Amino acid sequence: MDMQLQGKSAIVTGATAGIGLAIARSLAREGVAVTITGRSRGKLDAAAADIVSAAPGSAVTTVVADQSTAEGVAALIAVQPDTDILVNNLGYCEAETAPRPGMSDPEIEAHFLRTYRPSSLIARMIEADEIAAMVTLLASPLGAAPNGAAVRVEGGTFRSIL
Repeated sequence: MDMQLQGKSAIVTGATAGIGLAIARSLAREGVAVTITGRSRGKLDAAAADIVSAAPGSAVTTVVADQSTAEGVAALIAVQPDTDILVNNLGYCEAETAPRPGMSDPEIEAHFLRTYRPSSLIARMIEADEIAAMVTLLASPLGAAPNGAAVRVEGGTFRSIL
């Protein structure tokens, strides 16, 4: 589907792995020139190669900078002073701890869903590419209708049908 983003530019912070990388990859596939940030040149180079592999011919700019500092923000602005799309993905997520030692990843996921998301409609964890698809839609003119809305990408939960 053409998201009408060809020729746009984007800054995606925290894009060397996980959700940020998936978002940068998705935007690049739509013809967006992507600037990614990170604190490690090696991780940035690997992420840029991943993006170009997924979207051959895409324009990817890397900026080594810690976006949690004024100096890091200044370095990003010096390279990319303006943009059409800003995805502030900066941050980290602590792993869900296992309720008992020795649990496998599938057991931990099942426990999480049972405990914290018992009404999940998809009954599984969300994939980074699913979040990236929603971000790409919302960044496009096709996603203008929910403008200003908080959009949850959590697999659908319900409390009751009444």
